Amino acid sequence: CSRSSAGGAKIIASVPGVHKGEDMLLWGQGAMRRALSRETFPRHFRGGPIACNFSSIGSAPIKWLHEMKKTFGAGGVAQGEEPLCGGTGGVVDQQLGEGPLQLVWITVEEACTSLIGYKSGASIPGSMKNLTEQKHIMDILHRWLRSVPGGGAGARSGVADP
Repeated sequence: CSRSSAGGAKIIASVPGVHKGEDMLLWGQGAMRRALSRETFPRHFRGGPIACNFSSIGSAPIKWLHEMKKTFGAGGVAQGEEPLCGGTGGVVDQQLGEGPLQLVWITVEEACTSLIGYKSGASIPGSMKNLTEQKHIMDILHRWLRSVPGGGAGARSGVADP
């Protein structure tokens, strides 16, 4: 996990395989949960929606999706004066908590009309069969909203129900 002091960003590496013990905290979801648990967020983020954009969707069991919600709800909520964005300052009086999960998977149309265009959709793996056989995914699948007035061609703003 690496933190950029100028932008406040963290880079979390994802490594294929099964990780056990302390290794679970070094990669992917374990590293993300550990990083977020060290952050403090404004109160209005508590229980907020968790929008996750995917380039592919395969098998996503309910247990895995629940773990994902726990991961993204791992931060603390500031008591009193709130930080401007995620940070390590302030007194934490409660956990960020699990919000509703929103999965966003780009469609062919969205790839074609995006800022990069058709070539951006050269690798959108997945099949409708994977989705339709997993009703729990269909229930939380969303699409990006269309462009906003005054925005550039293909600009996106927010998440909408399918």
